[in-house]
Amino acid sequence: MPGEIIKEILKDIPDGKISEAVFEGANIVLYTKDKDFLLENDGLIK
Repeated sequence: MPGEIIKEILKDIPDGKISEAVFEGANIVLYTKDKDFLLENDGLIK
């Protein structure tokens, strides 16, 4: 079930932008190495 939730979230994010997606407690944390995507993602992630 948790893997399905992360897959659902990642389907709306362009390929190659997220290096890792994990649950940390009740939060879903997305890691990226793309500084521009982090800063200018047009509200796609918060």
